[in-house]
Amino acid sequence: MITQSPKIIVIIVSYNGEKWIYDCIRSIKSNSYDHFEIVVVDNASQDATVSIIRENFREIILLNQKRNLGFGRGANVGIKYAMSQKTDYILLLNQDIKLEGNCIEYMIAVCEQNIAIGIASPLQMNYDGSQIDPHFRRLYNVNSDIKNPNEVVSRDSFEVDTVIGASILFRATVIETIGGFDPIFFLYHEEGDLCRRAKYNGFQIHIIPRAVVYHKHMQLAPKEMTFKAKFCSTYGYYIYTLKNPFLPFHQNLHTMLTQMKEWVCRDHNIFKMIERFLINAAAAVVVLIYLHRIVKSRTTDMMTKRQ
Repeated sequence: MITQSPKIIVIIVSYNGEKWIYDCIRSIKSNSYDHFEIVVVDNASQDATVSIIRENFREIILLNQKRNLGFGRGANVGIKYAMSQKTDYILLLNQDIKLEGNCIEYMIAVCEQNIAIGIASPLQMNYDGSQIDPHFRRLYNVNSDIKNPNEVVSRDSFEVDTVIGASILFRATVIETIGGFDPIFFLYHEEGDLCRRAKYNGFQIHIIPRAVVYHKHMQLAPKEMTFKAKFCSTYGYYIYTLKNPFLPFHQNLHTMLTQMKEWVCRDHNIFKMIERFLINAAAAVVVLIYLHRIVKSRTTDMMTKRQ
């Protein structure tokens, strides 16, 4: 009896990605795994992203949005489509990602062998493949001397608390249990929130080192971020902190207020302090506006916990 391979729907959320979208899609189509479908959710790109897809990849499902929904809400559009197609897994990618040839095959093989895994991430290298992505290495404290991804760990996978949303594999049962990304986030920290909700519901989160992707990192380093980007990151992090279902809400609130104070006063540069104060003030206004929604969302997360 021949068992059919699990079905995967690959979702790319794009926005002004003409520099990367072609290579991203080509790397997916070149993968050794063959039971997948590609969906692109375009957040109203103003460059040639959509025309590149239409001219070169006519078989792809293209879901054009009338405005920029942000990453999480854009991903939710693709997730809704994927779940309607009875997929087994969802692979969510940034537009500035390239997959190595056996990436999907390795990830599915490990997840099929370990049903406790609900969310998985490949190992992220920098775009030219010369070293482990610095953001990835800092997040997981991987030895900076290791250049070969197969040397990171000797196991097929290892468990972590969260993964980077640039390349993330979901088992469909995770989405069925906890839903998609919380739409309260526009950009930044939405994947951390989703991973924490999954962990709260008993799913394991793993990195699969033999599965490799290459990440360009369009997102800017903190010193290069615009005021708007810093604002989105800041209020997103505070909402993420308040939503923590593992701790009492009053403790989350105390943590958030402490973080606000420490962040504003962490150095003595008056101009940076003023900028951070303004960002924090704007973030605090957003948190207050959304406070009822934050509490309601957190309560919902806790009520849906699997027994």
